[in-house]
Amino acid sequence: DALFEEANDLASQRSFRLAAAKYREAIQLEPRRPVAHFNLGCALERTGETETAAMSFHAAMQRYPEDSSPWAESAAASFNCLTQDSAPTPRATPSWFMSDEALK
Repeated sequence: DALFEEANDLASQRSFRLAAAKYREAIQLEPRRPVAHFNLGCALERTGETETAAMSFHAAMQRYPEDSSPWAESAAASFNCLTQDSAPTPRATPSWFMSDEALK
């Protein structure tokens, strides 16, 4: 919890690269905590790492209860990262991105 709170503080100060590093540390300790994956995605998106951010949002989505509001927000954030104009062209489109079944 201390790492997660430190990451949140760094993000609120707009230190997104440092926040991302702390979220990663927090995830190492509690990999099933969906909000840490979601917040990591937010920090990564702010640094321009949209493809990696999309994967973090997807990881959050997999950990939230299906059809819950946070699940839907995670799915939408992942989709938005991969479809925004500033997103780099991915080397390969993730298989789950094109699969309705994987997004269920």
